[in-house]
Amino acid sequence: MAPYPPAEIAYWLIWAQSLPTPAQRRNACLLFCLGVGCGLAVEDLVYVQGRDILAGPTGRALVKVHGRRPRTVVCRYAYEELLLAEAAHIPADAYAFRPDWQDRTSKHIASDWLARYPRIIGRCDGAVLQTQRLRTTWLVELLNAGIPLKVILKASGLGTLHRLSRYLVFLHDVPEAEASDLLRGGGGMSRKNPEDKPCRRTGLALRPAPQAPGRILSDRVVRQVFDLVRHSGVLERLPSNEHRPGPKGFPFRTVLIGLILSQYMGKSANINDAWETLFFALSPGSKALLDVPNVDLHIPEGATREEIDRVAHHQYATSKRVYRSWASMTRRLDPAPHDRRKRLSLSEAKKIRRKWNARANQDTVRNLEAIAQDLVLAPVMASYRRGDFARWPGHIAVDDTPVPVWGKEPDYHQDRASLEITAGMYVKGGTQKKSGPSDKAAASTNTGTRRGTANKPALRKTKSGHAKKGNAPEKREFRYAMMAAFPGHGHGDRAGAYPAVCLGMIIHTPGTEPGPAALRAIQPAFERGLVKEQVCADRGITQAKPHNLHLQLLKLGLNAVKHYNDDKVDRQGEFRGMQLVGGEFYCPLMPTPLITAGATYIDSRTDEDRAHALNLIQSRKDYQTKIKEYGPAGDQRRQCPALGPHATVTCYRRPQPRPSTVVDLDAPTVRTPAALPTIPRPKRDTPVYPDFCRAKSITVPGTVLAKWRQKYPLFTPLWQEAWSGLRSQNEGGNGNLKKSALDSIDNPQLRLPHGRVAQTLLNAVIIFVANLRAIRRFLRDQGIQPRKAGTQSAATQPDEPSDAPQERPLPTEQVEPPPRE
Repeated sequence: MAPYPPAEIAYWLIWAQSLPTPAQRRNACLLFCLGVGCGLAVEDLVYVQGRDILAGPTGRALVKVHGRRPRTVVCRYAYEELLLAEAAHIPADAYAFRPDWQDRTSKHIASDWLARYPRIIGRCDGAVLQTQRLRTTWLVELLNAGIPLKVILKASGLGTLHRLSRYLVFLHDVPEAEASDLLRGGGGMSRKNPEDKPCRRTGLALRPAPQAPGRILSDRVVRQVFDLVRHSGVLERLPSNEHRPGPKGFPFRTVLIGLILSQYMGKSANINDAWETLFFALSPGSKALLDVPNVDLHIPEGATREEIDRVAHHQYATSKRVYRSWASMTRRLDPAPHDRRKRLSLSEAKKIRRKWNARANQDTVRNLEAIAQDLVLAPVMASYRRGDFARWPGHIAVDDTPVPVWGKEPDYHQDRASLEITAGMYVKGGTQKKSGPSDKAAASTNTGTRRGTANKPALRKTKSGHAKKGNAPEKREFRYAMMAAFPGHGHGDRAGAYPAVCLGMIIHTPGTEPGPAALRAIQPAFERGLVKEQVCADRGITQAKPHNLHLQLLKLGLNAVKHYNDDKVDRQGEFRGMQLVGGEFYCPLMPTPLITAGATYIDSRTDEDRAHALNLIQSRKDYQTKIKEYGPAGDQRRQCPALGPHATVTCYRRPQPRPSTVVDLDAPTVRTPAALPTIPRPKRDTPVYPDFCRAKSITVPGTVLAKWRQKYPLFTPLWQEAWSGLRSQNEGGNGNLKKSALDSIDNPQLRLPHGRVAQTLLNAVIIFVANLRAIRRFLRDQGIQPRKAGTQSAATQPDEPSDAPQERPLPTEQVEPPPRE
């Protein structure tokens, strides 16, 4: 089993010291120090107690090993300080590693604990932390240092030299000149300073350069990201970066841009990767642009111990400055600052959630959301001004999607809240609540799912299938909810005519006021002139209270494409005699089969039944009230369909004198009064007609039944085209943001910092980069921006965007798109 390279050793040690609780950090650090610092195997490591770790002369750390191979091992100097610091908190008679584990003879005591913490994605080339590899690393390091074999055998507990033969393939090659001096003896040079020697001052392994020299990010990309962030308005919304006692941190914009560049390079949106990107992946010119000191943090070849310690001190100091700036920025943007690394009690967490929802803190919360929205829209606005959205009709779709968190849900038995206090249980799937015991309500299941479509056929009504559908449990996950908005087209075939980007996002607690969250996700794009005419949302959002969503959309002049629950598919209400069916006002005497056509369509199981239901829905048009005039604030003057020269029905309540007319039944397009549908007098007619049947016209205020009204009646062809088109692009946009191959919001390990402020900013950073890549793919597919030639420089990455292209018309001929990234 191969040893760990120095870069992975550094990463694993930093991971061990960054775990959230003191017990987890202590177990990880002891496992690491005893494994790679003392070379203990699992069977020796698990029996080490607090009294067995001693401080020897001149700062040495001694470990007494019991069992089959009793001995005393001296810890390597790079880990002795950390080992002694962690051992100081262990009682003398307690086991050092996992003191709560009862079965000390188990072979899985270390592997079981390590399985709880997945490896750091993207840093260790697919490697995982293993105690056997830690011991191998320790042995290979001793052999490379030239330590006598007898000393190594005694410290490792090995009996013969044959056990060491397997490690010969991992030893360093000695240069010929140095080998000649060693063989000659008598003053020959020895290897006193091997490469990648850890630092003694901090007690930690050095963090070498994370990337090869060819991974330097081009100045053009850094300048493009810098200009996008500068012109987005984010910097004006960030809090002031006033100096506090202690080492001075970096400007907030430097840390924010460092996170974007780290995500762009394919790393993650974590603070350690941002530090690595700022100091190891930028040219001197880019560092000067971002106010990053041009300090060389690489370890020169053949460096002495003093030089290694000096570089290690610079690495530690610069990384702490980045962390300090990030902590200061998130603390000032947080309406309820607290220790995000500690699990509070449930009562304390409840107070913090109340602060997030308090009216006095709404300005702080809205400022945080505005920063995230500006970041998301920064590349979109640059593309919009370039003309990439010329063929986009301005329609938008909004939906709620779960965002995983790096933390456990609250523990109500031990009175411990989650580290993500404002997260909650996100409910997915399950059955829709039916109203009424009727068979039709129970059979309406084909649109009861959260992501069902209108034209999806119903399940066959069998006992087993229906019972299975009705008993399907809901899936509950501890998540944040992200209200995301995406561009779409409700009518026409415009797939690929504009970039598939995200136009807005709001991080909020699942199940809390989806209507206001959807409105806040749409509003920034609307204020910038992007959104026009149509908005589509799923039923969970459209069920919001009218004053939270529907009346606000009415003020903005946007038409909502809505779907209803099964109990509201047919009739949603009435106003002064007019009945609202499918979001449109109809005659109060419209036949019952036409009113219930929506439920008939949902319950249909064959193509003939669906075609019949759609014909009934189309027949409603004759009974639809006519709009005579549009007023302010969405007001409408409506007229009876039996009045006027363009009447569509004849009604006994509206007697109209008409001369005798010959009706040509072979010419159905010629509508004469004698050929119109007739509303017969019912057997039990009301003595007093409603206002709509007595007045010439009725004014319908825009606020009346605003929750249910829509431009296109439910299940009509125009509604189906708009609903299916916008909803499919909405789901596709959510899927693009969760693809593991791209910039994914579905992997919480790519954004480890806790708290709603940190998660809002880091998700916005990920979507910023995702939008940037989507725009570049659109330009390539349309032939506007050609793919780079294969003879690019080594310093430029294949996925770096080129300079912004000039505005030009889209090509009219068929262009074969290049393969996607």
